[in-house]
Amino acid sequence: MTRLDVHDRKVFRAGGVIYAEGEAGDCVYIVQSGAVELVRSTDDGPLVIARVGPGGLFGEKSLIDGRPRSATALAAQDTVCVVVPHSAFADKLRRTDPFVRMLLNLIVADFRRALTKDPDDTGGRGATGGP
Repeated sequence: MTRLDVHDRKVFRAGGVIYAEGEAGDCVYIVQSGAVELVRSTDDGPLVIARVGPGGLFGEKSLIDGRPRSATALAAQDTVCVVVPHSAFADKLRRTDPFVRMLLNLIVADFRRALTKDPDDTGGRGATGGP
């Protein structure tokens, strides 16, 4: 792992809520051990949209686009996460090539659009899919 301004590690017990869908994002998590399930609320009940294991990262989308968390993060088992605060994450993004930042924003917009299945939301790309 590259050097990050890591403030702490957090332990989450199996079944514990790490953050809830709709909350503002204030950090990114890297799973050191254990597993995390990302769960969306749907009309048919909770839907697991991803499972993140050791070395995996989650919580980044809300820090990239400033929108609320798109899912609830639950510890699927006892889990230890490295916590990367918003300030450290934002600093790394600021130092990233502007083209890469644009790509990240487009990828996050596409992901959120796929979750909501809103075909009219073009994410600023226009009708042809371009900028």
